[in-house]
Amino acid sequence: MIMMSPELSKLARIVPSAKMIVGLARNVEYQASSAEAKSAHGGSPVLAILDEVGQIKGPTDDFVEAIETSQGAYDGKAMLFAISTQAATDNDLFSRWIDDAETSKDPRIVSHIYRQERSRTAGGKTFAKDLGSPIWRASYVTKLVRANTVDKWRAILASMDGGIQTFLGVNLSRCYPIAYPRGSWPTGDAFDGAGGITGIDSNRKVISVQGFPPGFKLSEGDMIQVGTTDLHWVQSDAVANVSGVFPTLEVRPHLWPSVAPGTAVSVKRPHCIMSIDPDSVSSQTDLSTGMGSISFDAWEAR
Repeated sequence: MIMMSPELSKLARIVPSAKMIVGLARNVEYQASSAEAKSAHGGSPVLAILDEVGQIKGPTDDFVEAIETSQGAYDGKAMLFAISTQAATDNDLFSRWIDDAETSKDPRIVSHIYRQERSRTAGGKTFAKDLGSPIWRASYVTKLVRANTVDKWRAILASMDGGIQTFLGVNLSRCYPIAYPRGSWPTGDAFDGAGGITGIDSNRKVISVQGFPPGFKLSEGDMIQVGTTDLHWVQSDAVANVSGVFPTLEVRPHLWPSVAPGTAVSVKRPHCIMSIDPDSVSSQTDLSTGMGSISFDAWEAR
């Protein structure tokens, strides 16, 4: 591709015999190596990108160990990226790396896990989409209502055109923080339930937030909305300082890549955008009483 492009040829030089690309601006070498331990010896890459690490069987690999050892000369400043589909077992190297990233709390390790969802059209064509952070799922069921109301709900759900239309999904047990049922915070209407992110940790699961009343409490199990679409659990109790700032607030799932300092945070009826699972819609009516209910499942739509 570089050899066929006059523009790229001005930026890089190809060395086919060495499977190497040399960046001309800074004389940076990009080299492809086979997954053999001997090919990793003698080099000292400041950046290593390992593809399909999930194919490695077992908890160790000579080639990977050689790469990690060769980066030791940079005193912790070298970077290693591992890109792969899922490993076959929990004991394989890539599975262990993912588990370690989650449990070690090492800020130098960043883990982003992606999934792929597939859907098929009526014509038989299959579409696939890569998704990042875990999507939210919800199950809804109405209270017992009269048959006419059940039919009204059927019409409402039909207007969603299967899963094409969307709605705002709210966890009805977490409309407000645990400490302030129904929004009963001490400042009343002077606080609208919203603040803003001032900082994001490198692991994208710890944030600092400002704009809250001093002493405002968030509890483990509370939910917050980040931006206009993202929903997160609060992972540990926190109290805003005298400046109305939460210096550290841990959340799950991890923040989406698009979230940056300045993004709004809300604790008032936090929600995400959802669409209905059309195959889950179900209704039951008791003919003897004329009462019934309707239920459906939904998932986050981004």
